[in-house]
Amino acid sequence: MRPVSDEVVILEAGRTVASGPPARILAPRRPPKTATAVRVPVDAALSAAGVCATYGRRTVLTAVSFTARERECLAVVGPSGSGKSTLARCLVGLHPYRGTVTLHGQPVARATGDRTAAHRRDLQLVAQDSVAALNPRETVGQALLRPLRHLRGLPVPQASAEATNLLARVHLPAGYVDRRPASLSGGERQRVNLARALACRPRVLVCDEVTSALDVHTGEAMLALLAELRRDLGLTVVLITHDLATVARWADAVVVLDNGRVVESGPTAAVLRAPGHAVTRALVGATGAAPD
Repeated sequence: MRPVSDEVVILEAGRTVASGPPARILAPRRPPKTATAVRVPVDAALSAAGVCATYGRRTVLTAVSFTARERECLAVVGPSGSGKSTLARCLVGLHPYRGTVTLHGQPVARATGDRTAAHRRDLQLVAQDSVAALNPRETVGQALLRPLRHLRGLPVPQASAEATNLLARVHLPAGYVDRRPASLSGGERQRVNLARALACRPRVLVCDEVTSALDVHTGEAMLALLAELRRDLGLTVVLITHDLATVARWADAVVVLDNGRVVESGPTAAVLRAPGHAVTRALVGATGAAPD
């Protein structure tokens, strides 16, 4: 963006949150001069410690910390504009931040381009917008071949066979390798995005509102597929969502954000049965999501 733009405008929730020269708006904040040791649980798959992020001069995340354990589904919930999607992008290195993100006990670089190939394979994002996430000019097969070739180094014949296997893994017919995104339904596009993430053989998936654009039946099928993949592949899933009913059914633990801060966290059943913060109580009350 910097070589071609004189001015940058950043929108969030339909509002301008920052604008100005690219050098000022897009420059990451300097990390702290001194690093603080981060204590990570032995069974931690993905941890965040003191993650702070901004859009221009506006603070979006403040000292966000949490741990997703091995094979766990950790839900991140909060009102609209609470910083959930920004947190997802920070975790995978797509938004500048301060603080530490740790993957299986090892700190990762803040920008995805600076991360090792192993870290980029191990931590994958499934984005909310299934249309924008896919190149409309590419076939499904081409979308799947790229990570298979470039991140896993498979030769073309083996990569092509693996692309077919990945479609089967997300319950899509093999013939979809020749189809383009415009010919797919929203649920099918999201399954292709999931298959592309799985092409890297990740250990952690960050799923950002992956059901928000789907109807109830299709969304439930997507969540059931994620549960199946957790079981079969041993995945850890960080599920960004606004739906407390989804959290109650599928998540092992939950982190509640409000205005970019963690206001409550813990095992799902405990948090939803006896929410301690007003924001959590409001979310539970709005959905009736408390477990029986």
